[in-house]
Amino acid sequence: MRGGRERLGLCFLSIWLIFLSPSTASGQEISGPPSDGSPTGGVVINLPPNPGLPVNGGIIVVDVQRILEASLAVRAVQAQLTEARQAFQQETRAREAALRERDRQLAAERGRLEESVFQRERDRLATDLASLQEDIRVWFRAHDRTMNQTMHQAQQALLHIVSDLARQRGAAVVISKSSVVLVQPGLDVTDAALQRLDQQLPNLPAPQLPTVLAPSKNLR
Repeated sequence: MRGGRERLGLCFLSIWLIFLSPSTASGQEISGPPSDGSPTGGVVINLPPNPGLPVNGGIIVVDVQRILEASLAVRAVQAQLTEARQAFQQETRAREAALRERDRQLAAERGRLEESVFQRERDRLATDLASLQEDIRVWFRAHDRTMNQTMHQAQQALLHIVSDLARQRGAAVVISKSSVVLVQPGLDVTDAALQRLDQQLPNLPAPQLPTVLAPSKNLR
């Protein structure tokens, strides 16, 4: 049965590999700017036609990433997600500790149990471990989906704000600050855009995450 115990140990290890996945290990909620033409990554934001603009209209620059990192609404959701993640990890560690204790006890009783009883208990333990791993995957999928939705809402609101600033300043092109080396302060509308975003979007819906399961759920 030694090989069976080694395999179960690998399953326990996989729980922490899930916690240390690239999307959660660093603790950062905001990813780097994408390069798909979205407001956070594209060099240029296309503005609706404005007959009042000259053919070679002006340019403004915006630091989208800094705005999203500093946004009151985004930071509030981040704080809630961090608190929820810490609570979830605490519960998960308790559930895993209980499973490890069951595994230890089962190994200690191995010589006194009938083979059929031992195998049944071992199968139950493996099933409960798989259930814990799936709970972790489901929770983090919901976590990532919530953060993506939060960022999308903030990006959409920011897009309208930047478009309004461009029209007010007679700009035909908006350039991401990550794409330029030097810029005159008068062309940078980052602070103005952040102020408007905090005014127009002071908060976002609270994260809706799966209920944390009690450690006793899968215990004998």
